[in-house]
Amino acid sequence: AEGVSKFFRLLVPVILGFSLPSMVQIITQKFASGYGEGANTVLTYSTNLMMAPLGIFGQSLALAAFPVLAQFAAQQKMDMFRDHIARTMRTVAYLCIPTAGLMFATAPLLVHIIYGYGKAGHDVAQLDLIAQCLRIYCLAIVPWCLQPILIRGFFSLHETILPIAIGTAMTAVYIGCCLVVTHSSIGLFGMPWATGLCALGLVVALVLALQKRVGTISIGALVRTIGLSCLATLGMAAPLYIATQSWWPASRGLQIGYFLGLCLVGSWIYYFATRAMKMPETGYLDRVFKRGKLSR
Repeated sequence: AEGVSKFFRLLVPVILGFSLPSMVQIITQKFASGYGEGANTVLTYSTNLMMAPLGIFGQSLALAAFPVLAQFAAQQKMDMFRDHIARTMRTVAYLCIPTAGLMFATAPLLVHIIYGYGKAGHDVAQLDLIAQCLRIYCLAIVPWCLQPILIRGFFSLHETILPIAIGTAMTAVYIGCCLVVTHSSIGLFGMPWATGLCALGLVVALVLALQKRVGTISIGALVRTIGLSCLATLGMAAPLYIATQSWWPASRGLQIGYFLGLCLVGSWIYYFATRAMKMPETGYLDRVFKRGKLSR
């Protein structure tokens, strides 16, 4: 039947689209092997931590936005389509930037809590490398989390080939960057830098391609959200960086409590700072808090 064949024509590119982050990890492992024993472990562990916000914020908010975007696309309400995808992108940026800041500031403690016990705990130098790579990867958290929203914007328009073609082209660019890095004196840290640059390039390419299809998306408002969120995050992350730079509790249980306490304090600092700047994205957290009170 025509409907069934159309379903599978749309499904295959969707599956490929969701596999792009895994492809990047596979490519990274391939090139990291040239840096000697332990390099793959360092990059894999730091990448896994960096990808956590992608599942928590990027994928979940993209999933929530998809049926609304599909409805607007079906009704040809492109002004509402553009507004909704722009607001979703701003919300993702608003949530992911402080998350990246928290992970950057507390990277040594976070890595020690998760990987510092068991086999990984025997190699302090390796834990330090994981933390350093994680800090570089943190710079790519926002573009990684914006990517699934943009891809679902294409999918809601039944446009599945173009975003995958763009992603494939950017994967090829990433391979080229890895070749350059591995033949230069940059060292292991060049791999996360290459990942971040290509993730940013992918988002820019997807935005430009989507705008040709639906019209101009409010990028200025997104840039403003990113700028103000970065400012608030800087004020929040600086004291957390100092608090975890040279000391934390000895036992793992106290370390977890210390880390969660710092995250809680940092989150409230960020929330009140952005609310003081009258950022409209704080409304998202206000609604979450309100639903939490109603559910009690």
